[in-house]
Amino acid sequence: MSTEPHGRINPWFAFKHSGARRYLVASTVVLSLSVALSVQTQSWSWVSRSGGVLVLFGVLLSLRKLFRLGPQQLDTPIEPIVINKNQFNITSMYQSINHLTDNFAQAFGVCLMVAGTVLASYGDALLDLLVPLK
Repeated sequence: MSTEPHGRINPWFAFKHSGARRYLVASTVVLSLSVALSVQTQSWSWVSRSGGVLVLFGVLLSLRKLFRLGPQQLDTPIEPIVINKNQFNITSMYQSINHLTDNFAQAFGVCLMVAGTVLASYGDALLDLLVPLK
């Protein structure tokens, strides 16, 4: 497992295993297509519309734990990793890693939601001021 010296999970490890990579690639594709359509139509409204898709991706990523565990198991506590001095609970270690990646996915999903909301609300107006197409 990829850990830092302090025993914390490396952020890159959490990024890879949380599924955030797929959402980042999908968001980049959506933004690229919307910029291409906006340039072709001479209007930044397509970029503004892509903000809604980013919000949807952020919501899906933030709800990773709910999709993974189901509503009944959301509040179940994680068992201790160390059973005694010489035995480790492997299932508990796996649950801890999933808990950390769920937290990372939730934080990344919130960032996507904020970026999508700003883009949907002010994207076309700001881009018209900064990069006029006409």
